[in-house]
Amino acid sequence: MKIPEGELPVSGKLGHNITPVNDLVLDVLKKNNLPGVTVAIAVNGKLIFNRGFGYADVDTSTAMQPDTVMRIASVSKPLTGVAILLLLQEGKLSLDDTALSWLEKHEQKFDAQSAIAADPRWSQITVRHLLNHTAGFDRDKSKDTMFEIVHITRVDALEKPATIPDIVRYQLRQPLDFDPGQKFVYSNVGYCLLGRIIEAASGETYADFIRKRILNAAGMKHTRLGKTRLSELASDEAHYFRQQRRRYPLVF
Repeated sequence: MKIPEGELPVSGKLGHNITPVNDLVLDVLKKNNLPGVTVAIAVNGKLIFNRGFGYADVDTSTAMQPDTVMRIASVSKPLTGVAILLLLQEGKLSLDDTALSWLEKHEQKFDAQSAIAADPRWSQITVRHLLNHTAGFDRDKSKDTMFEIVHITRVDALEKPATIPDIVRYQLRQPLDFDPGQKFVYSNVGYCLLGRIIEAASGETYADFIRKRILNAAGMKHTRLGKTRLSELASDEAHYFRQQRRRYPLVF
């Protein structure tokens, strides 16, 4: 992927006269071959800068707008953490509860015994371990399960691409990489498990609980779950590109 030659488009009026910021953002995009970005700056609660730079879609030369929707990726983890703490505050769970005890209560009835058979240390993982990225998962040693959908679909002979429950079942059959609580290693799959614990403890889907208890309360009316398939991209959402475009094998 390479951004088009020439001047990059800029949109949004608020802050158009703050030249150092405008110049800085454009320079960062060009030097790093980044297609586009939105930038907002608030001072003492007042929005003073809100602009779009570059392209929301390089292929169609669609300019980035200040309100173009983009994914927040792992910024969703603090939302998950707040949800767990809300349930803690309400007495619906404890940080020292074992992860397996909650996964067994989930409507999917995840099999705790398969996890213990794969590695007895699974029984030691607590909600606190998952929150603190100390549960025993090391993606540098055993890969990041959240990005192994093609592999999981193949090894489990699934008829459709692996879903979140499929990923959890697969993870429960894997041995841990280190003793729970031994060290910190950033983990995506650990927070996936926390999402299922939120569902089990609240009786609601993860999306519904987050929307009702956090997003609506914070006035975040437009925040929603992203979709993986290009066909499911929101009409106001940016298209995503890798620096090196690659084709991936079909699941089937």
